[in-house]
Amino acid sequence: MDRRMDVVPSYLKGIALMWFNTVRACEWENSLNRNQSFTHLFEAQFCNPFKMSQWKHQFSNRKQRAGVTIDEYTSAMEELWKRIDPKRKRTELD
Repeated sequence: MDRRMDVVPSYLKGIALMWFNTVRACEWENSLNRNQSFTHLFEAQFCNPFKMSQWKHQFSNRKQRAGVTIDEYTSAMEELWKRIDPKRKRTELD
C-alpha cells in the first residue's frame, strides 16, 4: 500500500475524515481503478461541479469589507482560486 494512504487520515478532519473512513480507497491514484483511487474518489466527492460553481460565485462576488486587511482579503481570494483551479491550469475565471 502507498505510504500516502497511511498518512492521509491525519490531514483530514470533520466530514472529510468521516468520508475517508467509509470509502474503500486503497490506492492513492489509479486511473484504471477509479473506484479505489483516493484522488478520484476525493475529487468526485468534494470537488464536484456544484461545489465548483459555488466557489466561482464566491470568487466573483467577494468584496473587501471594512476591517479586513488587504493581506486577509488576498489570502481569502487565493484560497478560493486554489479550490477552483487546484492544478493551476487557468489564467482567468470562466
